[in-house]
Amino acid sequence: MIDLHMHSRYSDDGQSTPSELIEECAKKEVCMMSVTDHNCVKANEEAAKAEKKEG
Repeated sequence: MIDLHMHSRYSDDGQSTPSELIEECAKKEVCMMSVTDHNCVKANEEAAKAEKKEG
């Protein structure tokens, strides 16, 4: 499964941290994802670190 439109807590409409998004994707067998926060790229580095940890 692929999900290319997720918002983290860095967006007004997101609730999860980037790390939490990665964990949920792993549980649901999402093989490709993208954090698409509004007006912010702060989540990218955190998500990349979490992805390496999660594998």
